[in-house]
Amino acid sequence: FSASFSYDFTVNLGTADDGADGISFIMQHDPLGLCACGTSGGGMGAGGITNSVIVELDTYLNYEDRDDGLPGVLCSGGPTPDHIDLWLNGNVNPTGVCGSTVGARIIPSAVALMNGAALYNIENGLDHILRISWIPAGSTGTLTVSVLNNGGTITYGTFSYTFNPLTVFGTQTPYYGFTASTGALSNQQSACLSPLLLPVDLVS
Repeated sequence: FSASFSYDFTVNLGTADDGADGISFIMQHDPLGLCACGTSGGGMGAGGITNSVIVELDTYLNYEDRDDGLPGVLCSGGPTPDHIDLWLNGNVNPTGVCGSTVGARIIPSAVALMNGAALYNIENGLDHILRISWIPAGSTGTLTVSVLNNGGTITYGTFSYTFNPLTVFGTQTPYYGFTASTGALSNQQSACLSPLLLPVDLVS
């Protein structure tokens, strides 16, 4: 986190609409290191992992998601958009009393995935890009998260968050990777680092 970076991950959220809860990209410096293991279901496989920044790519609207500020979503109904969100220190989807108390937020609201003016169902079997970018500025920096089509030409959702990595992680070099979880439902979802295009120097 001492230098700028931008990574594109290829993610596929499967074909079962309203299937598993989804996947999370997590950066963490938990005392258990690579042995840290998060909670299932709405915990997105990242719940309880400390010293962490968690990017939630959610494909199932649990009750605790209904107070996350998603447009049109009601405590008892409304649309159920696939969405992205951000959490810290393993505190994933902390719930308030829906309708009267807003749950704890890191960014102002969850971001529904949209294709133009329509909700976008990312569980359509297609590969997508999850772009994770960082621009440092002194002791802090800005993390930007975007979900795009596989060609990188359509953005379905994006948000930014500014923080101090030493405050959150206690280091500039945390572990990073993906977690996933489900409750009673299932889906086949995957994520991998897209091939990196290295610079080419022409000598003549």
